[in-house]
Amino acid sequence: MIEQNLSLNQTDQTYLGRGVDHLGFIEAKLRDLRGFSTLAHELIQNADDAPEATSISFDIRDDALIVDNNGFFTDCGKVEDLVCLWINDPEKNHLCDFHRFRAVASADKRKEEGTTGAFGIGFIAVYQITDHPELISGGRHWILHDENPEEKRIKVCKGCKVCKGPNLPNTLFIFPGQLTLTVICEGYFVQKQFLLMTKPGLLMSLNQSSQ
Repeated sequence: MIEQNLSLNQTDQTYLGRGVDHLGFIEAKLRDLRGFSTLAHELIQNADDAPEATSISFDIRDDALIVDNNGFFTDCGKVEDLVCLWINDPEKNHLCDFHRFRAVASADKRKEEGTTGAFGIGFIAVYQITDHPELISGGRHWILHDENPEEKRIKVCKGCKVCKGPNLPNTLFIFPGQLTLTVICEGYFVQKQFLLMTKPGLLMSLNQSSQ
């Protein structure tokens, strides 16, 4: 009888969900990632982590910061699926870049040799200048809407004049927002001075243009 009651107690349990406040998490992490020096560092590091990337460009416009590099986002071919195909591939054993982009704070880069990103939170630094970052790479154009429910936080562009335009770089980030040229430049040049000493092979350029 005691064993039977014990069995009932173990199976007749009530559970409640426990989640993370997505916007609250971003806000909390952003406090540690403020400053345009940090922003420049994270974007340069992203380019440096791509094995084939040799250059990165910052273009400061009236209504956006445009950052591009000549590296590609890796793609498992099933980026719409929740689970990346590569995670169970013994030759890779890590997420493709698009799945990493979908998983905030996944820490997956630590599994890949030759990358410096560790915790997957550095990209949050861009939210100090924009609410809706955009990524264009490998024929995909994603626009982030983090204020939406989890299943609708990435808008998949079906094709627009930007992502279907000529002479697109391999990877393009668009950060819409009103920017201050002085602080962007300050952050950029601080990081360029550091990276010229530590990563001399990565070419960087800074432009200012108007639309």
